[in-house]
Amino acid sequence: MTKNISDLATKITLSNPTEAASIWTSIAEDRALAIEVHAALGQEGRVNLAHKLAQISENPQNTHF
Repeated sequence: MTKNISDLATKITLSNPTEAASIWTSIAEDRALAIEVHAALGQEGRVNLAHKLAQISENPQNTHF
């Protein structure tokens, strides 16, 4: 996985909920990276990610990551 912060933030923003959850799970393994990506997402991006993750948790049978 690339560690370019802005590329990761863009990938999360453009991905569907399942892909976003998978990407975020991989990023979260590195706390420092997760903090940087979280900041790069900005307020709107963080809200968007939260909505995507909520969709996954509401419909867990669609999780394949």
